Amino acid sequence: MSSLSAETPSRQDPVLPVPPGFRRLRDFCAFATANGPIYGRLDGPGRFTMASRLTQDHDNLAGMCHGGWLMSLADMAIGFACSTSSDDVRRKFLPTVSLTAEFLAPGRAGQWVEASAEVLQTGRRIAFAECLVRADGEPVLRASGTFKVPTAEDAPFAIEDLLLPE
Repeated sequence: MSSLSAETPSRQDPVLPVPPGFRRLRDFCAFATANGPIYGRLDGPGRFTMASRLTQDHDNLAGMCHGGWLMSLADMAIGFACSTSSDDVRRKFLPTVSLTAEFLAPGRAGQWVEASAEVLQTGRRIAFAECLVRADGEPVLRASGTFKVPTAEDAPFAIEDLLLPE
């Protein structure tokens, strides 16, 4: 059973501080709406960091952040990084082909979690990327993935349009 206490943050608690450089992302999908707020930072071409404050709503039965939530955050961060990596894929949504992860440590409610993703290589059909997820600076998950490069006919998708004004 979860070890919840009155001190465990939940989404109903007052907003805890967000580190400088992060901007809140619009609710871009049902997952983000249900599990946010989610923040983002464009770190350069092919590099993107997605972040959030862990709450008890993210906990599994053992009272730590659910691993599926951490993998989803890494998956979204990698996808966003891929969509900023080159002119061929810029402003396109890249669906996940494969995602693998290693869990390194648990995340706990109250921690600030950052998923920093970087594109390693983009080919004609597949992009390769990796992500390190940290909770309060400590590594909790390492992921790598392959993503389908979109065709010219695929609908545009702009990361910049999802970042709310500062």
